[in-house]
Amino acid sequence: MKKSRDITEASARLEKAVAHIADDSYSPLLLYQCYEMTAISILDSEAHLYNEGELSAFLLGYLAAKQYQLGIQASELT
Repeated sequence: MKKSRDITEASARLEKAVAHIADDSYSPLLLYQCYEMTAISILDSEAHLYNEGELSAFLLGYLAAKQYQLGIQASELT
């Protein structure tokens, strides 16, 4: 059965949640980690609202874009 939830709502919830957690003193890496942990939380609680794999794929792409935007190198995430 096709789920009807708009996938872009997930990014809005992610941004809103991180805005409540982070402040201007966060380094780019710490800010990215907030995005990552919040995305995991959203995935855990909302995956059932989307078609299988859809939310996961969307959040992975969103995190990749955030990583680039924040200037985080892959080597910093290991």
